[in-house]
Amino acid sequence: MNVEQARAAIQNLETHNTPPAPDAGPPICSAPGSTELASYAYRWEWGETGYCSETYRQQLEQLARNLKRKIHFDRLATAPVTPMTRDERTKLKAQFLVAEEERDEAKKRAAELYEQNAKLAQQIQLLTVRERELKAQVKDALAERDEAERAAETAEMKWADQSEELQRLKLIADNAPDLGQVEAMRRELDDARRKASELERQAQAHQSQLQQRDRRIAEQNTELTALKKQG
Repeated sequence: MNVEQARAAIQNLETHNTPPAPDAGPPICSAPGSTELASYAYRWEWGETGYCSETYRQQLEQLARNLKRKIHFDRLATAPVTPMTRDERTKLKAQFLVAEEERDEAKKRAAELYEQNAKLAQQIQLLTVRERELKAQVKDALAERDEAERAAETAEMKWADQSEELQRLKLIADNAPDLGQVEAMRRELDDARRKASELERQAQAHQSQLQQRDRRIAEQNTELTALKKQG
Protein backbone atom coordinates (compact mmCIF):
# COMPACT_ATOMS: atom_id res chain seq x y z
CA MET A 1 0.00 0.00 0.00
CA ASN A 2 1.50 3.31 -1.08
CA VAL A 3 1.12 6.77 0.44
CA GLU A 4 -1.90 7.72 -1.70
CA GLN A 5 -3.70 4.52 -0.70
CA ALA A 6 -2.89 5.22 2.94
CA ARG A 7 -4.35 8.72 2.69
CA ALA A 8 -7.47 7.39 0.98
CA ALA A 9 -7.88 4.77 3.69
CA ILE A 10 -7.56 7.38 6.46
CA GLN A 11 -10.11 9.64 4.74
CA ASN A 12 -12.40 6.66 4.38
CA LEU A 13 -12.08 5.96 8.12
CA GLU A 14 -13.39 9.43 8.88
CA THR A 15 -16.63 8.68 6.99
CA HIS A 16 -17.13 5.17 8.42
CA ASN A 17 -16.89 5.61 12.19
CA THR A 18 -20.63 5.39 12.97
CA PRO A 19 -21.94 1.88 13.88
CA PRO A 20 -24.99 0.66 11.93
CA ALA A 21 -28.45 0.69 13.42
CA PRO A 22 -29.69 -2.60 14.98
CA ASP A 23 -32.09 -3.23 12.09
CA ALA A 24 -29.76 -2.12 9.34
CA GLY A 25 -28.57 -5.65 8.56
CA PRO A 26 -24.97 -6.83 8.16
CA PRO A 27 -22.60 -3.91 7.68
CA ILE A 28 -20.78 -3.31 4.40
CA CYS A 29 -17.00 -3.25 4.30
CA SER A 30 -15.62 0.31 4.73
CA ALA A 31 -13.10 -0.08 1.89
CA PRO A 32 -13.62 2.55 -0.85
CA GLY A 33 -16.05 1.25 -3.45
CA SER A 34 -16.50 -2.11 -1.65
CA THR A 35 -19.85 -3.95 -1.67
CA GLU A 36 -18.65 -6.91 0.41
CA LEU A 37 -20.23 -7.76 3.73
CA ALA A 38 -17.96 -6.96 6.65
CA SER A 39 -16.49 -9.73 8.77
CA TYR A 40 -14.80 -7.51 11.37
CA ALA A 41 -15.27 -4.26 13.21
CA TYR A 42 -12.10 -2.33 13.77
CA ARG A 43 -10.98 0.60 15.88
CA TRP A 44 -7.84 2.72 15.49
CA GLU A 45 -5.99 3.82 18.58
CA TRP A 46 -7.18 7.40 18.06
CA GLY A 47 -10.85 6.25 18.24
CA GLU A 48 -11.98 5.99 14.63
CA THR A 49 -13.95 2.86 13.81
CA GLY A 50 -15.25 0.98 10.78
CA TYR A 51 -15.95 -2.42 9.26
CA CYS A 52 -13.87 -4.58 6.97
CA SER A 53 -13.85 -7.81 5.02
CA GLU A 54 -11.03 -10.33 5.32
CA THR A 55 -9.22 -8.76 2.35
CA TYR A 56 -9.53 -5.19 3.62
CA ARG A 57 -8.36 -6.33 7.05
CA GLN A 58 -5.03 -7.38 5.53
CA GLN A 59 -4.68 -3.94 3.94
CA LEU A 60 -5.52 -2.19 7.22
CA GLU A 61 -2.91 -4.24 9.07
CA GLN A 62 -0.34 -3.23 6.46
CA LEU A 63 -1.44 0.39 6.78
CA ALA A 64 -1.09 0.22 10.57
CA ARG A 65 2.47 -1.07 10.20
CA ASN A 66 3.31 1.69 7.74
CA LEU A 67 1.84 4.34 10.06
CA LYS A 68 3.33 2.65 13.14
CA ARG A 69 -0.06 2.89 14.83
CA LYS A 70 -2.27 0.29 16.54
CA ILE A 71 -5.56 -1.06 15.21
CA HIS A 72 -7.90 -3.55 16.94
CA PHE A 73 -10.21 -6.00 15.15
CA ASP A 74 -13.34 -7.72 16.50
CA ARG A 75 -15.03 -10.46 14.50
CA LEU A 76 -18.71 -9.71 13.95
CA ALA A 77 -20.94 -12.41 15.46
CA THR A 78 -23.41 -12.28 12.58
CA ALA A 79 -20.85 -11.85 9.84
CA PRO A 80 -20.45 -14.74 7.45
CA VAL A 81 -16.96 -16.17 7.23
CA THR A 82 -15.98 -15.90 3.62
CA PRO A 83 -12.81 -17.75 2.66
CA MET A 84 -10.35 -15.87 0.51
CA THR A 85 -10.41 -16.70 -3.15
CA ARG A 86 -7.34 -17.77 -5.05
CA ASP A 87 -7.18 -14.39 -6.81
CA GLU A 88 -7.32 -12.60 -3.46
CA ARG A 89 -4.53 -14.73 -2.04
CA THR A 90 -2.45 -14.15 -5.17
CA LYS A 91 -3.05 -10.41 -4.96
CA LEU A 92 -2.06 -10.28 -1.29
CA LYS A 93 1.04 -12.36 -1.98
CA ALA A 94 2.02 -9.99 -4.80
CA GLN A 95 1.51 -6.97 -2.52
CA PHE A 96 3.66 -8.61 0.14
CA LEU A 97 6.46 -9.35 -2.36
CA VAL A 98 6.35 -5.77 -3.66
CA ALA A 99 6.55 -4.42 -0.10
CA GLU A 100 9.55 -6.66 0.61
CA GLU A 101 11.31 -5.45 -2.55
CA GLU A 102 10.65 -1.83 -1.62
CA ARG A 103 12.00 -2.48 1.87
CA ASP A 104 15.17 -4.14 0.53
CA GLU A 105 15.68 -1.34 -1.98
CA ALA A 106 15.30 1.26 0.77
CA LYS A 107 17.87 -0.57 2.92
CA LYS A 108 20.28 -0.78 -0.02
CA ARG A 109 19.86 2.90 -0.79
CA ALA A 110 20.39 3.82 2.87
CA ALA A 111 23.63 1.81 2.93
CA GLU A 112 24.83 3.53 -0.27
CA LEU A 113 24.04 6.98 1.17
CA TYR A 114 25.86 6.11 4.39
CA GLU A 115 28.94 5.01 2.44
CA GLN A 116 28.86 8.16 0.29
CA ASN A 117 28.55 10.30 3.40
CA ALA A 118 31.56 8.57 4.98
CA LYS A 119 33.65 9.15 1.84
CA LEU A 120 32.66 12.81 1.72
CA ALA A 121 33.56 13.24 5.39
CA GLN A 122 36.98 11.70 4.72
CA GLN A 123 37.53 13.99 1.71
CA ILE A 124 36.58 17.04 3.77
CA GLN A 125 39.03 15.99 6.48
CA LEU A 126 41.84 15.55 3.91
CA LEU A 127 41.08 18.91 2.31
CA THR A 128 41.06 20.58 5.73
CA VAL A 129 44.50 19.14 6.55
CA ARG A 130 45.82 20.17 3.12
CA GLU A 131 44.46 23.69 3.62
CA ARG A 132 46.24 23.98 6.96
CA GLU A 133 49.50 22.78 5.39
CA LEU A 134 49.24 25.31 2.58
CA LYS A 135 48.49 28.14 5.00
CA ALA A 136 51.59 27.19 7.01
CA GLN A 137 53.70 27.08 3.84
CA VAL A 138 52.41 30.48 2.75
CA LYS A 139 53.21 31.90 6.18
CA ASP A 140 56.78 30.52 6.03
CA ALA A 141 57.24 31.79 2.47
CA LEU A 142 56.08 35.28 3.49
CA ALA A 143 58.54 35.28 6.39
CA GLU A 144 61.36 34.21 4.04
CA ARG A 145 60.41 36.94 1.58
CA ASP A 146 60.49 39.58 4.33
CA GLU A 147 63.94 38.34 5.40
CA ALA A 148 65.16 38.46 1.80
CA GLU A 149 63.84 42.00 1.41
CA ARG A 150 65.71 43.11 4.51
CA ALA A 151 68.90 41.44 3.26
CA ALA A 152 68.51 43.09 -0.14
CA GLU A 153 68.03 46.51 1.48
CA THR A 154 71.16 45.97 3.59
CA ALA A 155 73.18 44.97 0.53
CA GLU A 156 71.95 48.01 -1.38
CA MET A 157 72.97 50.29 1.49
CA LYS A 158 76.44 48.72 1.58
CA TRP A 159 76.76 49.02 -2.17
CA ALA A 160 75.83 52.72 -1.97
CA ASP A 161 78.45 53.27 0.72
CA GLN A 162 81.08 51.49 -1.33
CA SER A 163 80.15 53.48 -4.42
CA GLU A 164 80.53 56.69 -2.47
CA GLU A 165 83.92 55.54 -1.18
CA LEU A 166 84.92 54.58 -4.70
CA GLN A 167 84.15 58.05 -5.99
CA ARG A 168 86.13 59.60 -3.13
CA LEU A 169 89.18 57.43 -3.82
CA LYS A 170 88.99 58.15 -7.52
CA LEU A 171 88.93 61.86 -6.83
CA ILE A 172 91.96 61.57 -4.53
CA ALA A 173 93.81 59.44 -7.11
CA ASP A 174 93.14 61.90 -9.87
CA ASN A 175 94.44 64.83 -7.80
CA ALA A 176 97.39 63.10 -6.15
CA PRO A 177 100.84 64.33 -7.44
CA ASP A 178 102.88 61.44 -5.95
CA LEU A 179 103.02 58.39 -8.18
CA GLY A 180 103.51 56.04 -5.25
CA GLN A 181 100.45 57.41 -3.55
CA VAL A 182 98.57 57.23 -6.79
CA GLU A 183 99.49 53.57 -7.25
CA ALA A 184 98.42 52.80 -3.70
CA MET A 185 95.21 54.67 -4.19
CA ARG A 186 94.58 52.86 -7.45
CA ARG A 187 95.09 49.52 -5.73
CA GLU A 188 92.71 50.69 -3.00
CA LEU A 189 90.35 51.80 -5.72
CA ASP A 190 90.53 48.40 -7.41
CA ASP A 191 89.80 46.71 -4.09
CA ALA A 192 86.87 49.03 -3.56
CA ARG A 193 85.60 48.24 -7.06
CA ARG A 194 85.83 44.50 -6.43
CA LYS A 195 83.99 44.90 -3.15
CA ALA A 196 81.35 47.06 -4.83
CA SER A 197 81.00 44.46 -7.62
CA GLU A 198 80.62 41.66 -5.04
CA LEU A 199 78.01 43.63 -3.12
CA GLU A 200 76.16 44.33 -6.34
CA ARG A 201 76.23 40.61 -7.18
CA GLN A 202 74.89 39.77 -3.70
CA ALA A 203 72.14 42.35 -4.08
CA GLN A 204 71.15 40.81 -7.43
CA ALA A 205 71.18 37.32 -5.88
CA HIS A 206 68.93 38.50 -3.05
CA GLN A 207 66.60 40.13 -5.55
CA SER A 208 66.43 36.87 -7.55
CA GLN A 209 65.62 34.90 -4.38
CA LEU A 210 62.91 37.41 -3.55
CA GLN A 211 61.33 37.00 -6.97
CA GLN A 212 61.42 33.18 -6.67
CA ARG A 213 59.71 33.33 -3.28
CA ASP A 214 57.05 35.69 -4.68
CA ARG A 215 56.31 33.19 -7.46
CA ARG A 216 56.11 30.32 -4.98
CA ILE A 217 53.72 32.29 -2.75
CA ALA A 218 51.51 33.07 -5.77
CA GLU A 219 51.41 29.35 -6.71
CA GLN A 220 50.52 28.31 -3.18
CA ASN A 221 47.80 30.95 -2.98
CA THR A 222 46.36 29.66 -6.25
CA GLU A 223 46.34 26.06 -4.94
CA LEU A 224 44.75 27.20 -1.66
CA THR A 225 42.00 29.03 -3.54
CA ALA A 226 41.29 25.90 -5.63
CA LEU A 227 41.07 23.75 -2.50
CA LYS A 228 38.62 26.20 -0.90
CA LYS A 229 36.42 26.05 -3.99
CA GLN A 230 36.45 22.21 -3.86
CA GLY A 231 35.52 22.24 -0.16
